[in-house]
Amino acid sequence: MKAARFSRFGGPEVLEVVEVPEPHPGFGEVRIAVRAAGIGLSDMKKRQGLMDETLPQTLGHEAAGIVDELGDGVTGVAAGDRVFGFDAGGAAQAEVAVLSAYAPIPASLDFATAAALPAAIETAVRALDHLGVRDGSTLLINGASGSVGSAAVQFAVARGARVIGTASPAGHDFVRSMGAEPIAYGAGLLGRVRALSPGGVDVALDVAGSGVLPELIDLAGGAEHVLTIADFAGAQQHGVAFSRGEGGRALHALTQVGELIESGRFRLPPVRTYPLAEIAEAHRVSEQGRVRGKLVLLVGAIPRPPYDPELLVMVPEQEIPPFTRELLDAMRSAPAPGIAELESALARTGVRHEERTVPGPSGGITLSIFTPPVPRPGMPAMYSIHGGGMIAGDRFGGLDAFGFIDWVAEFGMVLISPEYHLAPEVQGTALTEDCHAGLAWTVEHAAELGVDPARIVLAGFSGGGGLAAGTALLNRDRGGQAPLAQLLICPQLDDRGQTVSARQFSRANGARRGLTTEHIAFAWDMVLGEGHSDASPDPTAVPARAPDLSGLPQAYIDAGSAEVFRDEAVQYATRLWAAGGQAELHIWAGGWHGFEQAGTAEISVAAQAARKSWMRRVLSAQQGAGPPAARS
Repeated sequence: MKAARFSRFGGPEVLEVVEVPEPHPGFGEVRIAVRAAGIGLSDMKKRQGLMDETLPQTLGHEAAGIVDELGDGVTGVAAGDRVFGFDAGGAAQAEVAVLSAYAPIPASLDFATAAALPAAIETAVRALDHLGVRDGSTLLINGASGSVGSAAVQFAVARGARVIGTASPAGHDFVRSMGAEPIAYGAGLLGRVRALSPGGVDVALDVAGSGVLPELIDLAGGAEHVLTIADFAGAQQHGVAFSRGEGGRALHALTQVGELIESGRFRLPPVRTYPLAEIAEAHRVSEQGRVRGKLVLLVGAIPRPPYDPELLVMVPEQEIPPFTRELLDAMRSAPAPGIAELESALARTGVRHEERTVPGPSGGITLSIFTPPVPRPGMPAMYSIHGGGMIAGDRFGGLDAFGFIDWVAEFGMVLISPEYHLAPEVQGTALTEDCHAGLAWTVEHAAELGVDPARIVLAGFSGGGGLAAGTALLNRDRGGQAPLAQLLICPQLDDRGQTVSARQFSRANGARRGLTTEHIAFAWDMVLGEGHSDASPDPTAVPARAPDLSGLPQAYIDAGSAEVFRDEAVQYATRLWAAGGQAELHIWAGGWHGFEQAGTAEISVAAQAARKSWMRRVLSAQQGAGPPAARS
């Protein structure tokens, strides 16, 4: 079997993937075909020769996979079961591993997320057990937003404890979302904690190791009520307990976290994946401090839905290179066809085009306005926001490919497409604000445009689909004239990259057609800035994070089954239904992101027909009806 190993100490370059003998389970152990393995700090230390002088050495203590062999004495587990846990021999980063402690993977979890959990949750529960945290306890956690700290917060809250947690200001919303009371770390900690809890706290846990043990002792009323997992020297100096598992592991955490996850009471950590073959690169990224979340190695491909066979024949495989700022600049500097790409469609349909520049929060916004050959008063309209991941593209892109120019003539509608400002030149909610400004101008000038303001459909594809959803949220919250409906085509809704489809269609998992998870992660970094997965960006910038989807227009949502955005599209539709809204959802079997480029493929024709049918029904149902009410 293949396994990660090093035969000399040093930097990431000493790591290699080599053939080694397969292990077999002992008493009470199970062997798994590894699907994912976590990378921990101990792996870095081992590689540098700081833990064990033996050579060669294997790596990895955390793994998730499928049971393929049982040791003597094992009960409650069968071959084929999905489990996660610990490899006591430190050889989990391999095709096969033996787990000495394990539990079933919760049904809602994929292998990569499961492999990211064992060390953090075991450490957290071990610390809480040592401190005796229970219902009614008041616990202070120094470093509440990291992997161990956030796990400790959630386990403590589940026990009924009151939790106060230190974090940087950017992490306060995250800490609060887990049920804790966030405070800033640094000078003045005593005063800030006592402002929240005048009598101090019952116990304190130091996860960050930032030299605060004297303050924690003061607040908890004695060194015996404090535990650190990060400050060994401080623990010796101040008489505080230091825990690294010598007194026994809290292996029951593996089962407990499953119960919390399935009941919706545990927020999962962000995960960044690499294939086993790229372990050296994963270590290199970790050492450069560019890690966002837990690093996990994918061992063996995660199964993916197959691509549509007709698409495979019609569209040659052309791998999109990894996005960089230099590549983005080159893409933008290339000559764009502009309105010229629509000349054929405009000539065919007789649709007319004009431009208006309207004020926006980040500067003027150009609107392209397309009207039917014979305009009339009270026409329906579609406000369509272009794709490009919010970092590229222009207002003309996709209008012909998705058939929108033809819709102008066929439905007798007006089409408005805004040239919003792109990231990273503007970031966060500024892009949504641009799009909303154009929509508000359209409503305000509806009579001039010959448009019925109650019959405006808000539309977008890819990044524009996410902006359309965000614009609907912003418009609802500001009490604007409600759009008639939302048309969200393969929308980019969630910045966290934690769905199963995001794992399946990552470059690390072998995906090569269309955009991969890595491309989308780059785009979100441009839109929100690095570190956004651990922060709480405004929901109008990231619609999947919106806590409330009530009061939104009915929606058409679609995606391909073989693309990154599949699961976030499904989840958004599900949440609209749960909030009492209406959504029509289509997942096109075998379609990758942008499969419409094969316009004559049967799947592409079917997708176009379904959207057109929905639009016809929406417009027909609204004719003669009163305008949708604005939300107050």
